[in-house]
Amino acid sequence: MNTADRSSDKHIQRKGTVTEMTKSEFRIPYTGGSLHCVTWAPDTAPVATLQIVHGMIEYAKRYEETAVYLAQRGFAVTAHDHPGHGLTAKNDAELGYIPRKGGSELMVECVRLVTDYIEKTYPSAPHFILGHSMGSFITRRYLTKYGDRVDGAVIVGTGNQNRATLAAGRAAVKLISIFKGDRYRSPLLTGLAFGSYNKRCEKDEGPNAWICSDRELMKKHDGDKYATFMFTAAGYGVLFDTLTYLAKKTDFDKIPKNLPVLVMAGTEDPVGAYGKEPAAFAKQCLDAGIKDVDLKLYEGDRHEVLNEKDKERVWEDLFVWLKAHMSSL
Repeated sequence: MNTADRSSDKHIQRKGTVTEMTKSEFRIPYTGGSLHCVTWAPDTAPVATLQIVHGMIEYAKRYEETAVYLAQRGFAVTAHDHPGHGLTAKNDAELGYIPRKGGSELMVECVRLVTDYIEKTYPSAPHFILGHSMGSFITRRYLTKYGDRVDGAVIVGTGNQNRATLAAGRAAVKLISIFKGDRYRSPLLTGLAFGSYNKRCEKDEGPNAWICSDRELMKKHDGDKYATFMFTAAGYGVLFDTLTYLAKKTDFDKIPKNLPVLVMAGTEDPVGAYGKEPAAFAKQCLDAGIKDVDLKLYEGDRHEVLNEKDKERVWEDLFVWLKAHMSSL
């Protein structure tokens, strides 16, 4: 592991928390370069670890408030910027680009590399994983291969697409890539992916209002180049490939039946069809024989429940679930 460029800083202890913590930034080599990673850890030995797998067109540090909340309660929280995202991208031109061939598998293997690092750094601590949005899709695929390496999984803001829609999306990616190239940024593909998401939001809330109802947070989001770039054709191809893998339920039976799963989503999240798809995924887990599945739907919350106006209630629910499942190990 390459940690030569590691940096760290202290966080001031917040009211009502139990321990001070340190944030560290470092890099882990992967086949396309190096993953930018962040750990928020208590200054004492952690009670458990949580690995966060972020969503599409965002990056690890957008989870800092959640991570600090948990780190100050004893958890070591680690997240990385995906290929084509944040500071893992070599430059702005690489934002949104993920190699199409083997790209879905690459995203999963990057998650695995971070798991390797966490296990090496905290060998005796229970290990949990949390995936949000596109990160939830990657995490769901990860669990079919590496589910035995985690002690619990939290799936946030997830959804599904039917095979016909995915086939159309993949066909569009193929045609656009032939005529424009893998790195072309297509308004058509962006419209196919996000075009209807804002339909329940007020017109004056902005183009990305479906993400979160906190207007101040969204002002910061909409001015952040690492949260507003356009995906390339290849990037959309990787997204559609991952969703196709999930739609086929490939290797789903390989997820350990004793793996606890928590599904969290907002009832106003269009990614999850306003609560329907997260509930369907929870049922899919139960139907597959996974014994411990919890579903929490937050009334009125949009896509990013960890950033919503009631975020502290969401954080508390997450903390209570993690603590309960840590103590049962």
